[in-house]
Amino acid sequence: MTLTETLYKIKSQNFWQEKIFLIFNSSTLILLIVSCLYILIGVKSKNNEVPLHYNLIFGVDSVGSWKRLFLIPAIGFIILIFNNFLAHFFYKFGWRFIFIILISLSTLIQLILTLAIFWIIRL
Repeated sequence: MTLTETLYKIKSQNFWQEKIFLIFNSSTLILLIVSCLYILIGVKSKNNEVPLHYNLIFGVDSVGSWKRLFLIPAIGFIILIFNNFLAHFFYKFGWRFIFIILISLSTLIQLILTLAIFWIIRL
């Protein structure tokens, strides 16, 4: 196979129709929606301040408005967009292993952020 044929094959592959891409991205988006809904439903006192950061050694070390809890899913969404951009770049050049690592890391990071939201709201 020549270099031209290889490049044509890489360009003809559709990044958005990869099964593993769809599974990881849809699970990341589901976790993102669940965390946002849990913030809306789980915060009991929307007039008072809620804990925003919890440290195992010092306990609650940051409090603020409940609306600032939405920064946590927003960070996860930004990481998802950035990792998808990088994954598309690596997929385009045939580095499938890095592509899989990047999209799976997005899901793992969103899972950790969702668990952090559950932990913070339960305080």
